[in-house]
Amino acid sequence: MGVPNSFYTGYQDAYNGNAYAGLLTYQCPLIEHEFIAVQLIQPLDSGIKYYVSCYISRSDNYVCAANNFGFRFFTNISFTTTNPAPIDNFSHIHFNNIITDSVNWMRMADSFIADSAYQFLVIGNFYDNVYSSVFDCDTAHVDGAYYLVDAVCVSLDSLTCYNWTGINEVSKKNFSLYPNPAYEKLYVKNLTYDVSYSIFNSMGAIARTGILTKQSNVINISSFENGLYLFSINNNYYNKFLIIH
Repeated sequence: MGVPNSFYTGYQDAYNGNAYAGLLTYQCPLIEHEFIAVQLIQPLDSGIKYYVSCYISRSDNYVCAANNFGFRFFTNISFTTTNPAPIDNFSHIHFNNIITDSVNWMRMADSFIADSAYQFLVIGNFYDNVYSSVFDCDTAHVDGAYYLVDAVCVSLDSLTCYNWTGINEVSKKNFSLYPNPAYEKLYVKNLTYDVSYSIFNSMGAIARTGILTKQSNVINISSFENGLYLFSINNNYYNKFLIIH
């Protein structure tokens, strides 16, 4: 629809990068919600605690605002326009607060313990109009609440979802970064050209910067404290989470 200016969703810069998603989480008088679905990188483990978060902002093309934005996990999905995601007043995580801010990105974060080997995440409002609270909505006529969504995260580590300052992991490129977990030294090989790199700590602060060449590279990390880091090449061209111990 266009970022940051869209005829449909209004004006908003992305929280991170140059894109975001949008969905209708409330509509009246009919109960018609939109959902975003994605397959997880790997299935969740039953009985394990997971941290989930994203950033949302209300579209400034809509005055209406609603609550119950949430996350629901599925073992399999086959939703279509004739077989939509269920609006049955249940989700694994949902938020009761009504987000009215259309200027800033608001972090929505919580955790839950998986009770099955879920493989898919669906985002939206799974609660019908009776169980949804709204603000400044014309409930006597067709009206709705529309939200923008960015930086969605599901992780075993609370630091991954709660402390990264707008840095996402993207798909792997054709070079080697090892070992991971790392100890004392980090090796980078098979680059096609010289690149810059940065290593961020769990608070988003830069712990190390430098240049990598096309030849084999060795980065001394013996002075780093144990923990979770993010290795970034060419200003987020390639990001990878890194454990140092």
